[in-house]
Amino acid sequence: MRSEVQIFVADGPLPDWESTEEEIDRRCDQLMAITKPVTTEEAHALASRLSSPGACDRAGRDRLRGRAAVSSPSYVSG
Repeated sequence: MRSEVQIFVADGPLPDWESTEEEIDRRCDQLMAITKPVTTEEAHALASRLSSPGACDRAGRDRLRGRAAVSSPSYVSG
């Protein structure tokens, strides 16, 4: 697994609605540093951050996704 993915996953749950803009920007920068394609292992690790209990509330997740929406759709490699 690439270091960019490991760093993002190790940093824990995504920011919630109460997070600062700086925290959201930092996590978004981490996410944007992960280049495509991701491996299946990396995809599972990344998905665990989005689906874990308390990862973040819907509004916080939407704010983070909105920042990442400028990138094109990702592709997963075997």
